[in-house]
Amino acid sequence: MRRRRAGWFRRFVRSIAIALAIATAWAPAKASAAGRSELIAFSSSRNGRLDIFTMNPKGGELRNLTNDPQQDFQPSWSPDGSRIAYVSLHTDVSDYDQIFTIDPVSGSRVQLTSFDGGNPQGPAWSPDGSRIAFHVSFGGAIDDELYAMNADGSDLVQLTDNRSADSDPAWAPDGKRIAFVRNARIFTMRPDGTGVRPVTAAAMWAFEPAWSPRRRRIAFVGRDPTASQEDLYTIRPDGSGLRRLRPTARTETSPSWSPDGRRIVYVTTRDHYASDTQENWIFTTRPDGTHRVRLTADPATLDANPHWSPRDL
Repeated sequence: MRRRRAGWFRRFVRSIAIALAIATAWAPAKASAAGRSELIAFSSSRNGRLDIFTMNPKGGELRNLTNDPQQDFQPSWSPDGSRIAYVSLHTDVSDYDQIFTIDPVSGSRVQLTSFDGGNPQGPAWSPDGSRIAFHVSFGGAIDDELYAMNADGSDLVQLTDNRSADSDPAWAPDGKRIAFVRNARIFTMRPDGTGVRPVTAAAMWAFEPAWSPRRRRIAFVGRDPTASQEDLYTIRPDGSGLRRLRPTARTETSPSWSPDGRRIVYVTTRDHYASDTQENWIFTTRPDGTHRVRLTADPATLDANPHWSPRDL
């Protein structure tokens, strides 16, 4: 499963170059004023590379935060909305991805990690904003491990150490559990790495867990072994009440809940095999899969990794 997902990411990055080769010039929208309620941060190739952007929940008021010559992706809002953690490949800093934070108002940045030999991925804030969990990919199918650190990058702790592939951490709203993926199956554990419990069944491929604001359900990307694509599901933390959101003809990934729990933002992907390109668009939906709304729809742009901000910024 890890090899399959790694292959998807390579196709994703390769398709950026193809899409940009055929894309026409794009004029950025005016920046929105600071201090708005509820924004969606996401990564997009619309500037010629992956950058971090924000938009309102209707898809308007686009703002480019990073404008970086390197690839920036996987944004994650802090609980108070004052910073966004993200992953960046700064070749002048390291040959590996590193985790940074950025102030969405001033643009000030701080580098948090300095891994040499592995790529930190998927930063996730604790609900009190004091810690950030993430996983590090060491290049093998079974080498990913989970880590946590203080919000300033100090007190780095390794949470898992085994021959399984551990990734995609997501902190529960009460701070008592972390959902994560182990060998394409969702588990939860205590923040210190103990008390591991299964959530999804072994028969289903599952990844990218996202807790609902009241901790009642976990949204995730799932795939039945008999299916041809990934779809969005929700499940209770104890593993009961599995629900598949209304399926579409596209692959669905990267769920993130709105602060009131009434909507989920996510990415839909359609592959164009003849040209080896993809369409990646951002949608929102109700948790039952109804009332889907498209937020982005540029066929020459790849949009990914949406993350809904806290209610007040």
